[in-house]
Amino acid sequence: MSGGPFSKTTREPRRPNPFFLILASASPRRRELLRALGLRLKAVSAQVEEKRRKGEDPFAFAHRMAREKAACVSHRYPQQWVLGADTVVVLEKVLLGKPKDRQQALRFLSRLSGKEHRVITAFCLTHGDRGLTICRSVTTRVTFKRLSQEEIQWYVQTGEPLDKAGAYAIQGRGAFMVRRIRGSYTNVVGLPVTEVLEVLERFAGFQLGDSKGEGNPKESLALGTGFESVPEPALKNRTASSRMAAVGWGRDFD
Repeated sequence: MSGGPFSKTTREPRRPNPFFLILASASPRRRELLRALGLRLKAVSAQVEEKRRKGEDPFAFAHRMAREKAACVSHRYPQQWVLGADTVVVLEKVLLGKPKDRQQALRFLSRLSGKEHRVITAFCLTHGDRGLTICRSVTTRVTFKRLSQEEIQWYVQTGEPLDKAGAYAIQGRGAFMVRRIRGSYTNVVGLPVTEVLEVLERFAGFQLGDSKGEGNPKESLALGTGFESVPEPALKNRTASSRMAAVGWGRDFD
């Protein structure tokens, strides 16, 4: 008997996810943030020299690094969307990169103690075959509590600061140092998720629903770290808190 109230219905097969992203980064933090959105991706380390040019300001340096990382990997995957990113920590006008050793990590953290600094993440989404590259950056202001030498030494001994820009990880043990932030939390982790998602949706055609079932919500990073998060007034106007430059087809995108 068919067609009755208890008959089985045929379910439509799940539409395969058409979107696949190449992440030009070996950062596990960026990978986790993107996978939490349900993105199918492959992480590929970009072999570029991360060295500032003479007179290059931190903002320009972050943009150049993100663009070069994306371009480097895009040459190998010209038919795929490739995302490159770079995060820098700036105290006043001084760029604090990844510390070379424990002594430099101690110096970085001593300088950051009790002060506000900026975390700038630039990212570029590129598609080689389409000749399209979209770049954008986001700035978050982070204020540290005043740190004792004992606290700094303990944190450096954990080893966590040694591969992090500015010598700390806000999503790890380093959270105890952060008094407050103004702006995007995930930007400090290594990737401004809101802005990246906007670019993926607008230019790459990605939709969250297309990746249903591909991600794992447990991979998302906890935001409750015990410090005060203050929304930046300028964030009400996106152009005041971040810049977007796009090249492709000979024009800029607003």
